[in-house]
Amino acid sequence: ASRLSYEWNNLYMHHIAEDEQYGFHSRNNIIRKDMTDEEIEDDIIQIKNELYPKPFIIISHFSTYETGKRYELTQLLRKICEKMNIPFLNQSDIVKEHGINILVNEPVLSHYNEEGTRIVAKKLFDKINEVKENNIELSMKQHIYQVYYSSEERIKKYNFHGFGDFIRGTTYLYQALKEKNISLKVNFSNHTLSNFFVCSTNDSFRF
Repeated sequence: ASRLSYEWNNLYMHHIAEDEQYGFHSRNNIIRKDMTDEEIEDDIIQIKNELYPKPFIIISHFSTYETGKRYELTQLLRKICEKMNIPFLNQSDIVKEHGINILVNEPVLSHYNEEGTRIVAKKLFDKINEVKENNIELSMKQHIYQVYYSSEERIKKYNFHGFGDFIRGTTYLYQALKEKNISLKVNFSNHTLSNFFVCSTNDSFRF
């Protein structure tokens, strides 16, 4: 909805923490700032890494004018999603298609009325099904994912482990799939060594 972030004690806060009525004891120490394009993109990269290899959808707020900060933010999100091949739903397109009649009559147009809610719900439902179908088809026909997993308990006890076994297994899997013309996507972002390897494409574990 906006570029604003609210930081306190190395945590990100909801904006209502600033409101006196909610009684947050340290609201005067909250740092409010406008996030840069680079910070927003870095956050989306982190989200993608956390969810990998699961698909997800980014949904923008809507802007009723093709000017201003909210409009610029929707365009930035669209650009980032196209760059990273992330499904994107721009609610501004829905409002543009159906007009302000689907919005609540209020000083700042920010909410849908009952008809608008029904229309947006249908759009989102269709988008979810589209992403699910595309992901199933892509996963079954073209790609196999090899992901390094480890539990917090094992990491605490043994530190990171088994990376050599992971590489050997990945190499064997790559050789087997190459004959079948199936691409292999590797993700070891859960391992500390991911901080020291650089991959050149978005098909790798780093996005």
